[in-house]
Amino acid sequence: MTQLTIPRTAASPEPSGRRGATASQRDAAVDLVRAACLAVVLLLHISMAGVAVVSGDISITNAVEDEAWFAPVTWLLQVMPLFFIIGGFAARAQWMRLRARGGTSREFIVSRTRRLLVPALAFTAVVTLALTVAALAGVDTALLAEASFRMTQPLWFLAVYLGVTALVPLMLRAHETAPHATLIALVSGAVLIDALRKFSGVDAVGVVNYAFVWLAIQQLGFFFSEWRTGTATESATWDAVARARRRRLPIALIVGGALAIVALVNVAGYSPELLLDNNNPASIALIALGAAQLGVLMLAHPPLTRVASGTRGSAFSRFVNTHSMRLYLWHMPVLVVVTAGLLTAGAWWPEPLSLEWFATRPLLIATVLAATALLMPIAARLEAPTKRLVGVAARRIRGGRPSATAAVWLGIAGVVTLLVFGFWPAWAGLLACVLMMLSLRVRTFAS
Repeated sequence: MTQLTIPRTAASPEPSGRRGATASQRDAAVDLVRAACLAVVLLLHISMAGVAVVSGDISITNAVEDEAWFAPVTWLLQVMPLFFIIGGFAARAQWMRLRARGGTSREFIVSRTRRLLVPALAFTAVVTLALTVAALAGVDTALLAEASFRMTQPLWFLAVYLGVTALVPLMLRAHETAPHATLIALVSGAVLIDALRKFSGVDAVGVVNYAFVWLAIQQLGFFFSEWRTGTATESATWDAVARARRRRLPIALIVGGALAIVALVNVAGYSPELLLDNNNPASIALIALGAAQLGVLMLAHPPLTRVASGTRGSAFSRFVNTHSMRLYLWHMPVLVVVTAGLLTAGAWWPEPLSLEWFATRPLLIATVLAATALLMPIAARLEAPTKRLVGVAARRIRGGRPSATAAVWLGIAGVVTLLVFGFWPAWAGLLACVLMMLSLRVRTFAS
């Protein structure tokens, strides 16, 4: 069985010095893939929105949910495992740079938490205020609650990513000590939770796999980072067996991952739908998909590097990665506003999944994406006053500031509040803002 083993020369067991610097530099192909993954996510969220108007009543649904034809499509369009692999790749480089400068895990956790939560706090405050104003203007509260629910659905990623990112120093230490044992332990934990969920019939058990599954996939990102370092610094002293193993590994991952998914679906009874059924909660099917996607990324890296170095590829990658969290947060509110504007204007709205509905998707997608892109400079400017507000709160609120660990949990609690209750009623959005603000009160390494 082919293993994720990165051959190293005896003279250079770990990247250091010039090699360490090379490994820590930005990888243009990885940046391009991350931008492409985000674009796929945005396209999916916008295209799946189903709005129906029946006798004057408006309903908002996920149009493709429970559609049999959509299941095989998700094998290609479920890109979150690849996104977390790239996240692991980037986080390893960031942590290694910080550690080389004498930085601590606390500094890493605080900086990453702030980077994720400042845009989220600004976004939550604005959306909560907008829905409150809409309610005061007489908009049906049931419709507001439905819109709120749809806007919060993508936020599961933020809660998971906060936790997974905070564990990077710990998980990378485990990876450096025992890489294969760490991955096996995480995958085994995910298998055990899936089995408990299946045989107990208690779906809530599966929540634990938001940790096991995504941490296992993060480990694949660590392996990919080491694989890239080995490719960039390949030594002539490697023997033919080591070289052949490096060539075979991507193919083995693709074939093994695909066969594992087929076995899970046809033997173990897993749902073939990977976007919703195996992601809520996460299942080991996503680990198998992640392994296959890692193999594809390894094979595609050289041509992707050429594309990423082109004018269009680099411009696309630069814009999306600069605004990545803002794009992820704001595209659903923009979709709601565009939809509301069309409905208010009396525009014709086709029945979800009808031929007309499919025909109008490209125009809707283009409109929402263009409006979201135009919103990005405004969204970016919201973050400066948000930081100032957090600074004022840190000075005015009595009591000790939270530890880095507590800050992460407070941030996750804020996002989970939105996932459970939504932005509406207003108290839920306000509570989420308070929890995020308390999280951001964590004392920085400079204060």
